[in-house]
Amino acid sequence: MAAILCNGIGSCCECVCTAPFKLCDSGCRGCSKACSSLCNGLCGSPLSVFVIVTVATQLPVAIVSAMELGSVFRCQGSDWLLGTLLVAIVHISVAFYLSYRVTNGTDEKLRDRHTSWERISFLLCHDPFFAIYILIYLFFIAWLCVGSVWSIQDKMDTSTTNVCGNDIESNVGIVLGLDWAYFFIGPSVLSCILCCTCFSKKDYAATDAEFAAAAAAAAANNNNNNANDIESPPNDSLSSQSDSKTKEASKPPRTYSVDGVPIDDNDNQDRKSSISSSNAASAIPEVLAKEIPPPVLPPSTAPHSSVDDADVKATVY
Repeated sequence: MAAILCNGIGSCCECVCTAPFKLCDSGCRGCSKACSSLCNGLCGSPLSVFVIVTVATQLPVAIVSAMELGSVFRCQGSDWLLGTLLVAIVHISVAFYLSYRVTNGTDEKLRDRHTSWERISFLLCHDPFFAIYILIYLFFIAWLCVGSVWSIQDKMDTSTTNVCGNDIESNVGIVLGLDWAYFFIGPSVLSCILCCTCFSKKDYAATDAEFAAAAAAAAANNNNNNANDIESPPNDSLSSQSDSKTKEASKPPRTYSVDGVPIDDNDNQDRKSSISSSNAASAIPEVLAKEIPPPVLPPSTAPHSSVDDADVKATVY
């Protein structure tokens, strides 16, 4: 009994002591894999410089703008910084999106476009998400001009309740400087990349085998998701269930014994055939019944004539 208690307490202590280290180890491994795949994809992309410039200018904008969210709708400077925060998030997202699409070899829409020039030019001209981003970029230019005018006129620190922070003007100045830098540097870097990709002959499209493998993996994943969906199962399962139900309904009812045990149809059929054959064998046809003679009486009951008695007596004497 004491050994069982000691082993249980020791196991609990070991679990409590090693659990944080296991969690930390799994978290570090997952982060390392994610960072490794992200870095490999970023370094192999022709838009890597554009992504770096975008993150270097827009990530500080997002951080500084988020610091003034407490005074939103009560301070004009905070309201303007809220718009810059949203636009900065869009800038970073679009930069990573373009970089991923260019290096994604199994992209069906870019299957026939092999070089980086063909892929980037197609995304800039025909991608619907980038078309929406162009409208957001026009809003970014207009919002940047509005912020510059308000900053020159000292309207960033004006509010009806005097709730603007003490650092609102300095934060607005930092954001304005970074956004104007991105306004000039971002398109310039993208233009230089397009010029350089004209001379690049690297093939970013995957082979037919890789496309087939990606399609098979997507189909398998879709089938697994549909199989696990209880509320809306796939049509194939519904049709198979309905077919099985109709087959069961079309079958004749089974025969059960007195104890409730089902009797096989073949055995039951053989049993019925044997019973019917035995009944047929035991039955006497009417024609044969008419030809049977009447029963013979025993000798003791047979009648005797006088002539026979006299003959018997004569024989004895």
